[in-house]
Amino acid sequence: MDSKTQLRVTRMPGDENYIRDLQAQFDWQVALTRAIAEYWRDPKGALATAMLGGKPDEIRKQFKAKLNFELPPGMKLTFKEVDVHYKGQSEKGPPQNGWNGSVDELTAEVVIPLPSPPSVEDRARAISDYIATGKAYPFT
Repeated sequence: MDSKTQLRVTRMPGDENYIRDLQAQFDWQVALTRAIAEYWRDPKGALATAMLGGKPDEIRKQFKAKLNFELPPGMKLTFKEVDVHYKGQSEKGPPQNGWNGSVDELTAEVVIPLPSPPSVEDRARAISDYIATGKAYPFT
């Protein structure tokens, strides 16, 4: 059996494809930075309005329409405005990231749903299946 066939044999329906998800992570970084840039460019536009509207379905729709990016199935994305200002570069002192000192304010909040425990005899398999869904890594 070649490695391609073996890979198909080891994956079960419902398992995430981690190689494909690595590409999706890079695509997400580009989409997010484009969304932020569009929010700065047009804070009253459809994308910005959706981002701040708190409705994940509308955000999903606008990400597809404005950025040609499809959010992963099951992802419920929301945004909130924070009052953090970019410091730029000063002529004094060593170079630094202009967002330095704003890490706490710019850190995303992640809500992890906790599933109900399965029967005792199913728990070992259930934890393996949970990891295989990719839901244990919500930010990849």
